[in-house]
Amino acid sequence: MNYLNDSSGSSLDRTDGLDVSLDVSLDQVKAILRHGVGPNVHVESMKELKTYGYSFPSKVYEIQTTSGDSTTTYILKVTSPDPSSSTEYKPNSLVTSVHLHSTISSKSTIPLPAIYATNSSCTLVPYPYMLTARPAGIRLSEARGQLSERQNALIDLRLGSYLQQLHAIDNDWFGMPTETGADPAEPSYSWQESFTLFLEEMLYEAEGRGEDLPFSDIRGWLSRAIGFYLFDDVEVPKLIWFTGGEDEIYVDIPSSSSSDEEPRVSAFLNLTHAFWGDPLLESLFYSPSPALIEGYGGPLIIFPRQNTKRLWYNLFWALLIMKEAASDASAGNPGERRKWASEVVQKCLDELKDAPCY
Repeated sequence: MNYLNDSSGSSLDRTDGLDVSLDVSLDQVKAILRHGVGPNVHVESMKELKTYGYSFPSKVYEIQTTSGDSTTTYILKVTSPDPSSSTEYKPNSLVTSVHLHSTISSKSTIPLPAIYATNSSCTLVPYPYMLTARPAGIRLSEARGQLSERQNALIDLRLGSYLQQLHAIDNDWFGMPTETGADPAEPSYSWQESFTLFLEEMLYEAEGRGEDLPFSDIRGWLSRAIGFYLFDDVEVPKLIWFTGGEDEIYVDIPSSSSSDEEPRVSAFLNLTHAFWGDPLLESLFYSPSPALIEGYGGPLIIFPRQNTKRLWYNLFWALLIMKEAASDASAGNPGERRKWASEVVQKCLDELKDAPCY
């Protein structure tokens, strides 16, 4: 879903026209490239990409460079130097994302952008950063209208297969990944305990922001779900992408006009919100196509209680989007994200009040 619009690029030949959010200077960009790529790289242009694997708080830039006769485009992601949080659920650090990138690459065929450099010491530049390849193609959300019905089905089959591979990566405990994959100080071996803690944190933060929601009713329905052990059917922690959707998937559209040629999925972006949990929580399962379910190997929802569980996952996802949109509001850029999330929250509340837990 496309909630934000790309900003226009600015030529680096005139530094007074640069968009230098997060204090990214031309000298800093050059230092990152020298450190990650080599000394003989000339920066031609840079633009901020607000829809490239969106995650708050971070900024992403597309950097076009030349070296001799070759032209290369890189993606630079920068984050806050101190993303610390007192909550159990929080965005993954760049170091954690790099570890997850390595784990996924070694245990699956899921396409991920090549990482050229990453640094969280804040010694080279005053913020953690990651420099990666710019994947071929365009976002799947943009490509859908350019593809035939058959090509869209082929894409969904492939996505289902990739999700199956991702969910084959398991762990000993539930919750947020650690930077090295080591056990946390207090590992959780109950998905119900982990998820309900995550959800309670989101509700508490929404309440603190003054969101107009029936918090007492929500907590009452959640207590009923806990009493029926609604979330306790998940025994093995699986690696889930969680927020990854069609804006975070790049596809390379065939150059030929043939509707028989399969488009190539060139990259999954943004592991900021990935963690160990229930595969049903994937946002791609919000409204999956039959082809995606077929590619995955079969449906995840068979019984009514599983549909109720998915409603709780929708609520959690929408509350996270509302939280990030509220953070964006200070920059005047909440876009359509909050509107969509508010509608999802209301739909969940309408259905959860009478949803079966058995």
